[in-house]
Amino acid sequence: MPFTGKIDTGVFAFKNMYATFSFGHLFAVDRQHLIIQRFIDEYSDYETSLYSDIFLLDKNTFKRVAVDTSDEGYGETYFEDVNHDGYKDYLVYSYSPTGCCPRNLEMGYIYNAQNGHFERIEFFNRETDSLTTNFFETSYGRDNYINLYKYKWRGLRKVLLEEIYVTPSNEELMNAHPSSYTLVVYPSKKKQIIRKLPKEYSRLKLAEFITTIKN
Repeated sequence: MPFTGKIDTGVFAFKNMYATFSFGHLFAVDRQHLIIQRFIDEYSDYETSLYSDIFLLDKNTFKRVAVDTSDEGYGETYFEDVNHDGYKDYLVYSYSPTGCCPRNLEMGYIYNAQNGHFERIEFFNRETDSLTTNFFETSYGRDNYINLYKYKWRGLRKVLLEEIYVTPSNEELMNAHPSSYTLVVYPSKKKQIIRKLPKEYSRLKLAEFITTIKN
């Protein structure tokens, strides 16, 4: 079990500053890490800022291997094996207080079992696939102005497989009365016109953000 604790500070009481720490085998049984999370809750429940530092214990010395700052729309942090390699990863979730459309942002720190360090990867409106290890994201927007993306994992990297969006009427203007989607397959970037969302997209919650085409 990791060793955890909390440190309060009265130096700037009006900022509601405090820190938490957790030390131990947080990511793997063969290495020990220390996570320090520093919170500033100056505006109470209106906005919280989080500053995260991850250290690797190497030869009796702590070496900082990851840094994150989340000071707008911070929501929570959690551990998840996002790339399905058997090791937990560290994620920081935030949701911007301004905007018209879904904007679930995750900063992922993907654990590298080879050296105990991390790869930083950003996710936007991520949704996992219940039937495969693929996952999906979106661009910012909705309806005719949103793209859905399908990814797979290749080690510590996310690899784009497909992109789908409402077919525009021309290169400059979005289609006011769409009748098809454009599917782009990577890495060839080959385009295909389709009349409905494939099942793997339509079963997603994300599907509600893209225009439903009536055939």
